[in-house]
Amino acid sequence: MNTTSAEAGQLRGQGAVMHVADLASGGLNLQSFESKFGGVTRSRHKSGDLLYEQGQPADCMFYLEQGQIQLAVRSAQGKQAIIGLLTAGDFCGEGYLVGDKVRSSAARCIADSAVARLDGANMVRAMQQDLRFAEFCLTYFLDRTVRLTERLLSQHFDSCEQRLARILLLLANHGKEGRATRVIRNLDQKALAQMIGTSRSRVNYFMNKFRDLGFIDYNGHIVVHGSLLNVVQHDGPPRRHAGRMSASTAGISARPLS
Repeated sequence: MNTTSAEAGQLRGQGAVMHVADLASGGLNLQSFESKFGGVTRSRHKSGDLLYEQGQPADCMFYLEQGQIQLAVRSAQGKQAIIGLLTAGDFCGEGYLVGDKVRSSAARCIADSAVARLDGANMVRAMQQDLRFAEFCLTYFLDRTVRLTERLLSQHFDSCEQRLARILLLLANHGKEGRATRVIRNLDQKALAQMIGTSRSRVNYFMNKFRDLGFIDYNGHIVVHGSLLNVVQHDGPPRRHAGRMSASTAGISARPLS
C-alpha cells in the first residue's frame, strides 16, 4: 500500500527544521526530503515482490528504509547473475541520474521491506538546491565505488568459505544496532551459491562446518553469531575498516553459475 503526505506541497518553501540527509549517520531523512522537494511515495513489500524488472523504463530511484533487496541481471541466453544485495539505507535504480533510460538489472525484495520511491526530477532538483544533500549523495556513491573495488579484491583473494561468511554477516546486519546474533529467513542454499559464485554442494559443506564450529545455527532458518567474523578476519589483502558491511564488501559474485 502506497502513502504520500497530503501536506507536502504546503510545507515546501517554509524551510525544514530537520536536514534532508544526516552525514553522521549516513541516513536520508525522508520526511524532510518530502516536505522540501516532494516526489516521495512510500510502500511496503513482501519477500519475493519485484520492485522493478530489467529493461523497464527508468524514471526514478528507490531508497530502502527496511528489509533487503537483491539485484540481478539476466543475459540474452537466460543466465542470471546476482550482482548486489542491499540493506536499509541503500539506494537502487540510481542509473537514472547518469542518463540510463531503462533498468540494467532487476530488483527483488528477499525480505519484507519498506521502500521509498524518489521521483527522478525531484532527486536532481534536490541535489542542485541542497548542498548538504548533494554532499550526502556524493559520499554515498563514492563509497559504493570503493565497495566495487573491494568486491574485485574479494573475488581474487577470498576463498568461497570467506565469501559465504561475509554474505551471512551482511544478511544478519552484523555491526548494526549492537546485536551479536541475528536471524536470516527466506534464503536457501541455491541463492547463497549464486551470490558467492560456487556450487550448492560447497555451500552445504561450509554451512555444516560453520554450524559444527558454533558460528551459526541452521535449522530451517539461519541464526548468525558474531563469532563468524573470525572466518573473514585472516588472510587476504588489507581492507578498510567499516562498521557497516556492504554487499560489495561481502564479495557478491557477478559471475553466473555454470
